[in-house]
Amino acid sequence: MKTPFKRFLLFAVMLCLVALACQTLGISPRPENEGPQSTIYVQQTQLAEKGIPTQEGIKPTAEPGGELPTVPAEGQPPLPGMDLPVEPGMETNFEFLGQIGGSAYAVAVYGDIAYLGQGPRLVSLDVSTPAAPKLIGQSQVLPGIVLGAQLAGKYAYVAIRYGGLHILDISNPAHPALVSSIEPKTPGCQAVALKDNRAYLACNPSGLYIVDISSPQNPVELSSGSVPGTMLSIAVVGNYAYLVDVNSQGLLAVDVSNPESPQKVGMFTLMDVPDPRHESYSFSSVRVCGEYLCLAAVQDGLVVVDISNPAQPAFAGRSDTQVASGLAVDGSLVYLVDDLDGLHVLDVSRPVEPAQIGVMPTSVGGFEFTVEETSERGVFALGKTLYITDQAYGLTIVDVSQPGSPVRIGHYETPVPDWLFGIKAQGDYAYVIGRTSGFRVVNIADPGRLAEVSYDNSRKDLNLQVPSGLEVVGEYAFISDSNYPFHVYNISDPSKPVQVGAVSDFAASDGAHDIAISGNTAYLSGWGGNDAFYPGQGLWTIDISNPNDPQAAGFVDVPNERWSLAVSGSTLFALDGGIDEEQSEPLALRAFDLADPLHPAEVEKIPMLGMMPLMPSGILAAGEQLFASLPPPMGVKTFDISNPLKPVEVAAAPMVFANSPGLTKAGSYLFVSGLMAYDVADLSQPKIAGVVQGVYGTWACDVVNDIVYIVTQMQGLYIYRFKPLG
Repeated sequence: MKTPFKRFLLFAVMLCLVALACQTLGISPRPENEGPQSTIYVQQTQLAEKGIPTQEGIKPTAEPGGELPTVPAEGQPPLPGMDLPVEPGMETNFEFLGQIGGSAYAVAVYGDIAYLGQGPRLVSLDVSTPAAPKLIGQSQVLPGIVLGAQLAGKYAYVAIRYGGLHILDISNPAHPALVSSIEPKTPGCQAVALKDNRAYLACNPSGLYIVDISSPQNPVELSSGSVPGTMLSIAVVGNYAYLVDVNSQGLLAVDVSNPESPQKVGMFTLMDVPDPRHESYSFSSVRVCGEYLCLAAVQDGLVVVDISNPAQPAFAGRSDTQVASGLAVDGSLVYLVDDLDGLHVLDVSRPVEPAQIGVMPTSVGGFEFTVEETSERGVFALGKTLYITDQAYGLTIVDVSQPGSPVRIGHYETPVPDWLFGIKAQGDYAYVIGRTSGFRVVNIADPGRLAEVSYDNSRKDLNLQVPSGLEVVGEYAFISDSNYPFHVYNISDPSKPVQVGAVSDFAASDGAHDIAISGNTAYLSGWGGNDAFYPGQGLWTIDISNPNDPQAAGFVDVPNERWSLAVSGSTLFALDGGIDEEQSEPLALRAFDLADPLHPAEVEKIPMLGMMPLMPSGILAAGEQLFASLPPPMGVKTFDISNPLKPVEVAAAPMVFANSPGLTKAGSYLFVSGLMAYDVADLSQPKIAGVVQGVYGTWACDVVNDIVYIVTQMQGLYIYRFKPLG
């Protein structure tokens, strides 16, 4: 089933293609959850008290091995700007204080040290004991997600989305130090390969980018843009570079004998694979396999390519899997990682007939991977050990000493990974929700030494967590979820939150897009099948007078779908986010009277003319003011709700650069997606008051006093101090 939330994510990704430097962000949906017929599902359902097991002992994040080096705020180089049309000086309104976490896409290992891309940093892990990897060092914040990494001598060469090549001195693993960087005219790189004092990068949209690294302190560009494309992965053999190009759905062969003038000489496409299983995908990853190339070919599994004639790369053999996303090669063995199947070990000594000799399968509710969306999956083989990255689950370490029986022996959980949707700061802790990363708690007492203290990303009755909204009230965190509508955590001990209640339906697929709370009632923006739990899409009410035993209480059938919610006094506001084909009407802002809190009554409707459906949008009520974050070109609208049942539109302000609907207000300032600040002291004349520079993919924020906590897509949590001019 493609839920409204999944459709929204697809549209959000389309917006990100434009807003985030045209980076490749195509979403591959997760497989549908197993239904009630599953034996495990039935067993868990029977054992669950009140329909949900209480989650004790939420997983603590791994402790770092000793004190981590930090870069003082004054020592952190300025992050690159985005050339926004704002007033001079506004770029200094936000002072960088700290950052933690993000997704893992790249890994390279030397000896007992693994170097892992963790969001916008390169971190060092001591893996001398594979069962217990320890974080021992981290680089400064880099200008984008680390997507590729290679090691040579005492240097690490990393490819940065929204940047280019960054070279770090790793002679002291506890202090990876940036020594130089270089980027194409249109920044954005995905992968890197090294050969003969040259770095070859797969970039987007610059394509093949070649850099002379004979002097790591002074890299020199040799070629950029001569072979453009949306490059995802790269391998170099002799005088040829082979690049996975998403645009052409193929593998490009490029003659680099003259690195200053590379020439495309050949191509191998999906259509060259006999009976391709899906014609709309590209390949994911390429590696050298002896005299051949091996491709992780998504739904076509492993594809082996004969490159004896680079001008005419030819199909040699294949081994089918479901969604192959990354691979590593060790001699005649290929370690192929499939997002759904797990790890496959294949013998390619006969390239025309790869033979599977081992497998480490995934299992629902057990060891799993997420579907890679924006990059090839990082896989690295060293000796008898394999290292596998995952954008939501961090780093998995596998013993492959017996290739026929690979065994998972270690794991490092990256803090606050994946696409983060919400954050609430309270005291010394921030509570964060993420699309696949679940519910997480970060100690924010010292922004320079942030630490994740617990997380819960486990499935709920085999439903994958996809949190969509978060409210923190006193000692409880209330979460809406697009797969498992509503759950509650007791956070009286923030380092050990305990799930104490939930509302879910075992008979049908139900979920929620957003949540708002007023008194003893939670309001959900819901969707689902026509069943006994809720009759369909609309506003659901939950009685939370006893948070340990929340009860479904009411339902309001509302036109359209995917409403963003906000409460002011005894009024609930709902902003349509999508059109329901069965009961469609123009998108609107709606007001509901809460005289009966469990049964809201719609009393007002304001059409949102020109609003595009299924694009990111959101609302915020603050006192007698209501703010709506709408898709470009509509921007931010302000409303007077001194009479909350009759909202009056007052003004609109441009949204210069924002790709999410997140709204937060502190004092007379409105913060949009954590990226922009508006002065709304005069509701009729909102003015841009500041812009965060160099953080891409911001999604939501919370503000306490002058401290701004920003969560992002794949880049973790950032903290800034807001210092308005004047």
